[in-house]
Amino acid sequence: MAHGRFTRDGYRRVLEQVGQGTITARVTIDQKYAQDQHEELTYSHPSGGSAKYVTGPLLRNYRRYYRAIARHILEGGALAAFRSVAEDLSGSIERAAPVDHGYLRNSGHPQVIDNGSVVYDRSPRVHRLSEAEIREATRDES
Repeated sequence: MAHGRFTRDGYRRVLEQVGQGTITARVTIDQKYAQDQHEELTYSHPSGGSAKYVTGPLLRNYRRYYRAIARHILEGGALAAFRSVAEDLSGSIERAAPVDHGYLRNSGHPQVIDNGSVVYDRSPRVHRLSEAEIREATRDES
């Protein structure tokens, strides 16, 4: 009996239960100005939200996400756990993003990819704005 280490037999049993491959949860914020709003620390956000609106929620929640995935992985619920993580992160990003007109906050696009195949794909609440739509939105601010 081995204490404090993972035996070959234990590793084999986990592989049989879980399988092999890669599962990824991701959230895309698909607006032309999303990267600038995320990275530029000097921008003012008088209506709420902040820069680093993706990094902040991810760093605050990653331990909880890992625990949720680990808890479900041996029970065969890995895909559900990854879906839950993607949706939770999307919601956290939406609450942290600059308010603007609500476009950025509602642009979260959560997905789960299992071995290269998209197995969960919720469309964003707001589509990627065209140049004309961005001009119209910023014109209304003036």
